[in-house]
Amino acid sequence: MRVLTLGFKFNPTTKYDIAEMPLKSGGTLIDGEVVLWDMGGAKILPGNSDSSNYIAQRNHSSLKIILENRRKEFDEFFKMGRCLIITNPLFDKFQYLPEEENGSGLGDLSYAQCLDIAIPNLEKKTGKNIQPITEEFVVKYFDSQRGRFHYHEIFINPSGIPLMYIKETNYVVSQYCKIGEGIVLFLPRFSVDYSSPSDINIFFDQTLSLLASLKSFKPIKPMEYPEWVKEYEIIGEREELDKLEKLIKKRTSIENQINHQEQQLSYFNELKALVGSTGTQLENIVVRIITEIGFKAIKPSGNRDDLIINYGKRIAVVEIKGVAKSAAEKHAAQLTKWVANYYSEKGENPKGILMVNTYRDTPLRERQGPDFPDQMLAYSTQMKHCLMTCSQLLCLYIDFKTEKISANKLVDKIFNTIGELKYTDKIETYIFKSTE
Repeated sequence: MRVLTLGFKFNPTTKYDIAEMPLKSGGTLIDGEVVLWDMGGAKILPGNSDSSNYIAQRNHSSLKIILENRRKEFDEFFKMGRCLIITNPLFDKFQYLPEEENGSGLGDLSYAQCLDIAIPNLEKKTGKNIQPITEEFVVKYFDSQRGRFHYHEIFINPSGIPLMYIKETNYVVSQYCKIGEGIVLFLPRFSVDYSSPSDINIFFDQTLSLLASLKSFKPIKPMEYPEWVKEYEIIGEREELDKLEKLIKKRTSIENQINHQEQQLSYFNELKALVGSTGTQLENIVVRIITEIGFKAIKPSGNRDDLIINYGKRIAVVEIKGVAKSAAEKHAAQLTKWVANYYSEKGENPKGILMVNTYRDTPLRERQGPDFPDQMLAYSTQMKHCLMTCSQLLCLYIDFKTEKISANKLVDKIFNTIGELKYTDKIETYIFKSTE
């Protein structure tokens, strides 16, 4: 399957032949079986960030020819039964900026000139709480892409057939229409890991399946009758309406439960950063955990990467590192520097704490070496540092959350430790491979 993209840059996969095709290029759109077009990203006309809707007269003729040629290609494209997916629709009309008095009559330019469709009437609204129509294949598609979509506009009086709405409203955020034997599908903006072949394949697998279903889909037109008829009910209709209302409430409850569970899983995935990350990602989760325990955390100003924490009157300077091997004496030396700086500025001698995610690139069971070498331990003991791995912090935190250790005892353990803090030797009972 050959997919051409306008305004997207996907890494290639073994399953899909994906190629970027700029509108200004000499390549032909009928080379693709599907075209994916981000109108805000494929700029040959001014974009949303431009301050005006004017283009220079000298560019008008060449841009108009490009749009006319693409229109001819799209006409043939749709006759062949092929599909266009549009996201981030930008149908603004751009006027030329006359450079001479006789420059009138050149006309407006718009991406709509590429397509034989009514220009959608769009209104800016932003969010991600989306609900699909009740057709089974659309619901299946939406569920397979759960959390991927976020809308930035709604369709006013849509000329196409709605597929998605803002939840529990009539605001349309996705629609499709047929042109010849082909289809134009308007999707909300979506998130894809463009560097991940598996995520790209999942997105295209499900989206192409949706397009195939839409080709044969024949929506039922609503029955038309005078307005007064809507005020009447047939015997038995009220009972069915009540059943529907109960089912909708049940569905809402289930969706809320699903959202809650997804948030819980996201929380667990964030915790795994303690044993597999470094830099800002590691620092953020450490700060989140110690704050939840009851510490107050402050990032010093200036070119410093330490952290100041306090629990009541107890104060500590924390250095957080994620390293490929064991911790090193230079990390302890840096911590000593931060402690000295704090004493120099505040006149108080804080506890020095070094938290290290050691062997971060190695699976937990394969981490064999010492976390803190003997020479480093001797130095840190002399400096009265507390050395702890981030995996030990994870175990402490889990026991805190399950009320096996109180915040006060946890804090005592950290502040009273000189040298390496060993809370447990059974880390595998806290975090283990999913198959075990």
